[in-house]
Amino acid sequence: MRNLMRNLLLIVSLLTLTACGFHLRGSQPIPLNLQTLWLTSQDHQDPLFAVLKKRMARHEITLLEQGDEQHAQLLVNDGAVSRRLLSLFPSGQVAEYELIYTVRWSLWRPGDDSAEWFEFDILREYQDDPDQVLAKSRETALIMQEMRQQAAERIMSTLATQTR
Repeated sequence: MRNLMRNLLLIVSLLTLTACGFHLRGSQPIPLNLQTLWLTSQDHQDPLFAVLKKRMARHEITLLEQGDEQHAQLLVNDGAVSRRLLSLFPSGQVAEYELIYTVRWSLWRPGDDSAEWFEFDILREYQDDPDQVLAKSRETALIMQEMRQQAAERIMSTLATQTR
């Protein structure tokens, strides 16, 4: 009897979650009109462009080699990285930065006169240690890689919400 109640509760919970439209993060389906698109960038060597291509392949989006009038176009501008000073050591050296990764991209759809522009910032705090320059440069590279992955996921999430 106890097993039956547990199974029944599990089934009711799952049905409630699916009925309310719940999806696991990153699992939203991309609209059909965006399943085939032309992905382009100002710099095809930009690491964000490469990460975004991999995400699109994972979501089974067909990427065109050249744009045309019948398919959407996604243009990724180069991501801009800036730093903001957060704190100083008593000696006056920088102790902590905030890294700001600004991503600007646009989506043009067939039938639209102009592209729709999107922009967002991804922020990370970064502690600087002048005594460990090599380790901190590697840490910065890892933080930037993580920020690019988050930016690509955010672009994919925005694409999933584009219903027009």
